Amino acid sequence: MKKSFTKKLGLALIPPTVYWILNIIAATMRIKTVNYDVCRALADKNENCIFSCWHGRLGMMPFTYKNRKLTGLISRHSDGELLARFFKKFNIEAVRGSTTRGATEGLRAMIRAARSGRDLGITPDGPKGPPRLAQMGVIQAARLTGLPIIPVTFAASSKATFSSWDSFIFPYPFARGIFIYGDAITVKRDATPEEMEAKRLEVERAMNEITDRADGMISSY
Repeated sequence: MKKSFTKKLGLALIPPTVYWILNIIAATMRIKTVNYDVCRALADKNENCIFSCWHGRLGMMPFTYKNRKLTGLISRHSDGELLARFFKKFNIEAVRGSTTRGATEGLRAMIRAARSGRDLGITPDGPKGPPRLAQMGVIQAARLTGLPIIPVTFAASSKATFSSWDSFIFPYPFARGIFIYGDAITVKRDATPEEMEAKRLEVERAMNEITDRADGMISSY
């Protein structure tokens, strides 16, 4: 009973606390966004997309997704409910599932969200890694929805780096921050398994390139 009460208390208190802490930190930061034109081009055509970021860079993503109708795929693992409640504070919808638990149900829910005119958000190395290695779920989502994949990442000049599997980062107040968007990657509806694997590698390379670029740029920004 004590464990259950502690869990419920954590679910009630942690998401709003982290939400306000991050908002306060973000207000002190100087943040730069690179290559956002790729998103503007889609918006000009009234088209949606799938945003793809590494799990360890997820914390600040709600600040670059503002003013977009976004549905994110959140794992069914124990930390998934915390993330879902946290993102709800930013008006980001969550569907539950991952490559390891509830994959089919999660993908179907994402397809429904796409058909209703929403952008999608996926961390292709979640929920348990390996870090910065893309799994096939984001490619399946792109193939079935017809939406382009837009890689996106975040880096900070000063930050806490957690000793977690994904080396999750949390910026310090008054840090400099940078978001970088990659170019759109599309997947054909009739893509063969070989073509899908090639696209998975393309997404993985693109995401690692912009992440390494962000980490390199932040020192001189």
